[in-house]
Amino acid sequence: MRWWKGVGDVEVRGVLHPQMFGQYDGFAIVELPDSRAAAASSLAVSSTGAFEHLETHELIEAEDVTPILEHAKGITSQLPGI
Repeated sequence: MRWWKGVGDVEVRGVLHPQMFGQYDGFAIVELPDSRAAAASSLAVSSTGAFEHLETHELIEAEDVTPILEHAKGITSQLPGI
């Protein structure tokens, strides 16, 4: 099932796949302009109470992987208690 809808000044385009077996009953692939629009959409959908569980995952463009990996090289962390 495909749908396209304007939400404010944001156009939402997506495909719903409601027939699945296993842990999840379905999934939707939605195109949004940025992470803020994704977070707002996720909050709006989850606040309806229509879903027991909702996850949001951001896909990374292939050309962004190398710069992300380069950035990660410079990040260090110290876990508590170690």
